[in-house]
Amino acid sequence: MGRLFTLILFVFLMVSCTKVINQGVSGYSKGELYGVLPFENYTETPYAGYRVASILEGVLGSKGYRLVQRTWEAKEGDYTKEELEKIKGDCSIYSTML
Repeated sequence: MGRLFTLILFVFLMVSCTKVINQGVSGYSKGELYGVLPFENYTETPYAGYRVASILEGVLGSKGYRLVQRTWEAKEGDYTKEELEKIKGDCSIYSTML
């Protein structure tokens, strides 16, 4: 019984530590210009939305996507329409962290 439990626990730990890599074709074109906005942060980690946006910019840039030069800076509250207009691109990337 003990060996069976140990085997099940080992298999569970090995399966839980695997990762999935999406190698399918994405719907995003590398020829378009992308603007990355800071993510809304509803977590308890300060500035987590800015950290995620910075990481996303780095990953997209390393994969050859064209990015708008970063124009946002860390601030409290929502962005105004004028501030959002500074990020001109074919597509803007924005999300929420819960």
